[in-house]
Amino acid sequence: MKMNIIKFVTNDFLVGLGSSIFNLAIMWYTLEKTGSAFHTALIGSLSHIAQISVGSYAGIKADQFNQPIRMMKYSLRINSLVLLLICILIGTSEINIFILIFLLLIREIVMVFQFPNQNKLIPKLSYSRENVKRILSYRSLTKSVSMMIGFSMAGILFAKIPFLWLLSSIIIIFLISSVIISQINISQNENFKETHLNKSTNKEQFLMTLEMILSDYYLKRVLISSIFLNVISMVAPTFIVYFNQYLEANSSDYGMFQFLIALGSILAATLGIKMKKVIPPYSILLSFWLAMSITFIYMYINSSIHFAIMLGVIIGVCLTLPNILFSTYKIVIIEDEYRGRISGMIQSISTIFIPFSYYFSAYVSDYFGANVVFLIAGLMQLFILAMLLFDKKLRVNFNKMV
Repeated sequence: MKMNIIKFVTNDFLVGLGSSIFNLAIMWYTLEKTGSAFHTALIGSLSHIAQISVGSYAGIKADQFNQPIRMMKYSLRINSLVLLLICILIGTSEINIFILIFLLLIREIVMVFQFPNQNKLIPKLSYSRENVKRILSYRSLTKSVSMMIGFSMAGILFAKIPFLWLLSSIIIIFLISSVIISQINISQNENFKETHLNKSTNKEQFLMTLEMILSDYYLKRVLISSIFLNVISMVAPTFIVYFNQYLEANSSDYGMFQFLIALGSILAATLGIKMKKVIPPYSILLSFWLAMSITFIYMYINSSIHFAIMLGVIIGVCLTLPNILFSTYKIVIIEDEYRGRISGMIQSISTIFIPFSYYFSAYVSDYFGANVVFLIAGLMQLFILAMLLFDKKLRVNFNKMV
C-alpha cells in the first residue's frame, strides 16, 4: 500500500508541475503572438468550460468502467498526443489561434477524466478513512510544491528556452507520470454492482445521479457548500488587482504574497492535519473558514502592503486545511459504485458558478475597487459558516466520517 501511495503522489506532483508550467507558458505564448487579452483569457477559462460540459459524463464513465488507473493513464497519454500535435503545428507553421483554442479545449476535456477516477482510486489505496485523509494531505502538499515550483519556473523557462523545447519537456513529464500511475497495483472490487450502470442511457444516468444528490441530506449540503465556495473563489483573479491597483504594490511584493500562500498550504498539509487529535474535524473546518472570512473582511480596510503580504500565510493555511477535511468527507460519504458520477456531477455543477463569479469580481473591481470584492467574499463565507454552524446532523456525521 505504501508504494502505491508514493506512486500516486509522485504522479500527482508531476501532473501538477507539468500543468502549471504549461498553463502559464501557453497563455504567455498566446498573448505574445496575438496581443489579444480576450484570447488569452479564453484559453485560461477552458478548464472551467471543459469541467462544466463533460464533468458529469466523465464521472459516469468512471463508474461504468471502474478502472481508474487505466483511465488516468490513457487520459495523460492522449493529453501528451494533443500537446505533441500542437508542438508539430507550431513548428511547421504559424498555428491559427482558433485551431489552438480547439486543441487546448480537447486537452482540457481529456484531463477532466482525471478527477472522478482519482476519487475512485484513493479509497482503493487506503484501508481506512484516516488513510484517505492522509493521502489527501500528501496530495495537497505535493500540489502546493509542484505549483510553487512550476509557476516560478514557467516565466524563466519561457524566456530562456525555445517554446517548442519547453512544450517537448512538458510532454515528457506527462508521459513519465502516465508510466508511474500505470505501475500502481490494486485489487479490483469483485462486488462492484453493475446492475443498471451499463443498461440505461447517459441522460437517464445523469438524472438518476442528480436525484441521488438532491435526495440525500449530506450530499445536498456538500453540493450547496461547494457552490458557495466556488462563488467565493471570485477572490482568485482579484488578488493581483488588489496588490497592483488598490495597494499600488510591485510585482515582487505580489510574488512574495503568492510564495507565502504556498508556504501556508505546505504548513497546513504537514502540521495542521494533526490538530484532529485534539479538536473535532468539524470544529477545525468552521474555525479556519471563520479565520478566512475575517482575513477577507480585514483586507477590505487594510492599506499596508507588508501586512497584506504576511496575510498570505494565513490564507494558504485557511484554504488548504479545511479543503483537506472537506474533500475527505466528499469522498468517504459516497459509495464506491457511485463515487465517480456523484463527485463528477458535484464538481461540474459547482464549477458553473466560477466564471460568473470571476466576471462579477471584475465588475466590482472596476467600479468599486478590488478591496470590495474581499468584503463580499468574507461576508459570504460568514453566511456559509452560519448555515453549517447550526446543522447538528451534519456535524455528527462529519466528525464520524472524517
